[in-house]
Amino acid sequence: MSSHRVHSAEFQVHYLGNSADLAALRRSMEARGVVSRSRLTPGVVAVVADTSVPLDHPTLAAARELGIDVLRPAQAIDRLLAAPAQRQRLAQLPVASTPLITIMVLLLIGVLALLGFAGVLANSNTPTQTTTVQQVVEER
Repeated sequence: MSSHRVHSAEFQVHYLGNSADLAALRRSMEARGVVSRSRLTPGVVAVVADTSVPLDHPTLAAARELGIDVLRPAQAIDRLLAAPAQRQRLAQLPVASTPLITIMVLLLIGVLALLGFAGVLANSNTPTQTTTVQQVVEER
């Protein structure tokens, strides 16, 4: 299991089966902050299946296709519980919709251009009369 995919607060494991070993492993992992998932989700980094689950189970096949570690309870105990509780993971930023961002930027540029054009028109319609200090002094 690659360490860059794991963070203790986000470490998610999917369990298949109902053996006592699997239940004990689940409780131990949850006590360490690991999140148990009832189905295969994008955040799952390992699938632990007991020996009663056939190797060709659809969930196991999907996990292998996605590159998710598939472990038996004994393997999981060695690999998951033996690892340090605090692991580092680079947070994945949500992907924004590029067309939406482009449209919003163009809309903002259009609004700014419209405001600038309106400002130029407003200043050109106003009669310009400049008063100097000398004129003010002479009027007194």
